[in-house]
Amino acid sequence: MNAVITKLCRRPVYWVTQDEAMEIMHCKKRTVYDLIKEMKAYEGSRYPHGITSQIGREKLIDQLVLQDYMRNRDRLKNKNLAKHVEPYDPVLQARLLGFYEEELKEDVA
Repeated sequence: MNAVITKLCRRPVYWVTQDEAMEIMHCKKRTVYDLIKEMKAYEGSRYPHGITSQIGREKLIDQLVLQDYMRNRDRLKNKNLAKHVEPYDPVLQARLLGFYEEELKEDVA
């Protein structure tokens, strides 16, 4: 997987293409489109830095947002459970994906 790494608002953002998202989640392209549409409802409130970006014809998805949404999807859809969902933490999501693993090994050594 070739993730495009950029800096935005002092936090690392890891973008994946829709095809890579399909591979990560083992689903079809239509499912990815539906998930993006669902996540857009939380853009600005839960996910303040944006969900998608576009470079040329390639549409990119924030992998950290995608993972967080998939973990909390059922709870966010339920009106009563949505009140008790933990706030979005991009650093925690990046650690769960293993992006800070090398950094942590260097600090220990």
